[in-house]
Amino acid sequence: MTRKSPDEGTRNRRSFLRSTGALAVATAIGGCSSDQLTGGDERHQPVRTFAEGFRNDDVDTIRSSLHSESPLRESLSEQQVSGTSIDIVTIETSSSEGDRATVHAQLEFSGSSGTPDGQVWYTFDVRRDGDTWGIWQLQRGRRTPTPTRTRTETESPTESEDTDTEDDPETETETPGDTVFYDGFEDDLSQWNVVESAWRRTSTSAVSGANSVGIDARGGVGTIATADFDSARRIGEFRYYWYESSASWGGGIRLLNDAGDVEIGTTSDNPQWVVDDGEGIAQVDSGTEYQRWVRVSLRFDWSDGTADVRFEDTESGASYTGTHPLKQGENVQRIQVRGFTSERGWETDECHMLWDDILARE
Repeated sequence: MTRKSPDEGTRNRRSFLRSTGALAVATAIGGCSSDQLTGGDERHQPVRTFAEGFRNDDVDTIRSSLHSESPLRESLSEQQVSGTSIDIVTIETSSSEGDRATVHAQLEFSGSSGTPDGQVWYTFDVRRDGDTWGIWQLQRGRRTPTPTRTRTETESPTESEDTDTEDDPETETETPGDTVFYDGFEDDLSQWNVVESAWRRTSTSAVSGANSVGIDARGGVGTIATADFDSARRIGEFRYYWYESSASWGGGIRLLNDAGDVEIGTTSDNPQWVVDDGEGIAQVDSGTEYQRWVRVSLRFDWSDGTADVRFEDTESGASYTGTHPLKQGENVQRIQVRGFTSERGWETDECHMLWDDILARE
């Protein structure tokens, strides 16, 4: 969907939501219309109050919707509250056990002109706080809580245990590491060495915020752009999103180590999902439809020389998860955006794609 450039209030609010640890929850959150707030489930009340606070630019109301011990409280300030509108299209309780519940809310965002800017699901972790309920955390996407189970001695944690069904499956089982690299393409391309001049920021569509980055190019498209970390790292997580038209032939991202050798690559073959790992290039899924955001995430186990790779269609929830061997098992220092086709490998004659929210963490 097309998004307008964010105003100062929107940027402040996005900063607050990113600081919660849900980096992809970067869309503006504003008020909600009263006719959408029907239903008597007390577990929904903090979500309604949260939205009401943004509608009225009232930080105290927003704070009252949060659990008294919620980590969100430390990130909230007056500057992060402004008048972008939210309608709650749907609100429902997904699960509830004792003093905790998961609430799904489908939100429709509108700018100051009142023009709808698309609908997005959010998941609210709400917990009992005395006689009421309060928001503990929120994340973009419609998430299903993962049931607790016991691993065998030989089993490592993988994203197959993550049962998210839509949008941004980023529930963490441990505290995420420091951010090594992030670009949501809101400001410029200063972090990148742009090889293909057609690779530019655009407001055509975005996962979060107003902009993404994209290319419309023909004829021998290999390396499109690269970005380097300040030093070689054994990162814990790498994540990005792509959006592709039917005219494209494919494209994705390879991660290179400090010797310039490829560790692993993930890519579209328009629309198939492909992994380039220590065993070579292989299609892992037939993919889904065009013109929708696909989330790709990798979680690294350097001691084992592997990465858990996950592709997910953010609209349908269709996904693939698998463990793949790294090519070298050394480190990562460079992000390399490239064209791809199964016939020619990491080069294509037609690349018509967008990328957004590229993130690497320790």
